[in-house]
Amino acid sequence: MAVLVTRRYDRARFYKFDESVEDFDAMDSPFHNDLITLRSVGYVDVTAENVTKLDLLAKDVYGDDELWWVLADFNYIMNPHHLTVGQRLFYPALDDLEAVLFENTSSLNDFSEV
Repeated sequence: MAVLVTRRYDRARFYKFDESVEDFDAMDSPFHNDLITLRSVGYVDVTAENVTKLDLLAKDVYGDDELWWVLADFNYIMNPHHLTVGQRLFYPALDDLEAVLFENTSSLNDFSEV
């Protein structure tokens, strides 16, 4: 059985995945494919103050630092520690994001009444 080690910037916490697969690839998930089809509604520029803080950028954009992975995936950022000053990150609308999140997670918890 694969052991999942979570870190501050660990996409595996946010995706359903097969634990038998050793190499988790967030960029090859059904959710990522839906996420990248959303329309961008704005952008945020990486500054010297937030260059290593993708979670703080997410807090500025969405009011929730746990949504850092949306900025990362939407902008094809493989390693959140490799942002550069001046880099422009685009983001989708929260309503559109919630629709995709609900669509992709509603079937994950499909419990039947006994």
